[in-house]
Amino acid sequence: VTATVVKPCSSIRLATLRARPVTVVPLRTATLVCARSARVAAGGLPPPAGCGAATWPTVLGAGGVVLSSPPATTRAERAQTSVAVLNGTTVTGLARSVANRIEEQGFTTVAVTDASNQAQSDTKVEYGAGHRDEARDVARSLRIPADQVVAASDVDSTTAGPNAEVVVVVGQNFAR
Repeated sequence: VTATVVKPCSSIRLATLRARPVTVVPLRTATLVCARSARVAAGGLPPPAGCGAATWPTVLGAGGVVLSSPPATTRAERAQTSVAVLNGTTVTGLARSVANRIEEQGFTTVAVTDASNQAQSDTKVEYGAGHRDEARDVARSLRIPADQVVAASDVDSTTAGPNAEVVVVVGQNFAR
């Protein structure tokens, strides 16, 4: 699997960038840390000094699907993100399993329950107003494509409860 880096660090002038070839990174083996320094690190380490989250490269996969964006937040920042996990399948315990994974990544789980629609094929991450970045971080931690990060539906927000900033609706793809 390969991906194309489309947004380099801001310190590279656009004119210089146009003269450079596009960088392709094998996603299964490494994550590009900073286009400016061309450093590559396994596991998605935070960017080096001078290459902050605002200049982090956006990585596109097949069909232009965004596969990664800014690096994960710190564990302390993640602990401030309240996440509800809804089981969108009939597989018993699936939401609890995903909630455990989320908690291991440092997020705070505020609800684990069944979704109103239990025929979800794909897992999606929904966000309330002002919480898109947190939802993207949750999605990255679960390896959910960025195109599955969407604004929260009224039904799922109600099911998740008033304290949830991010809602993970677990689909059948996580049961495999």
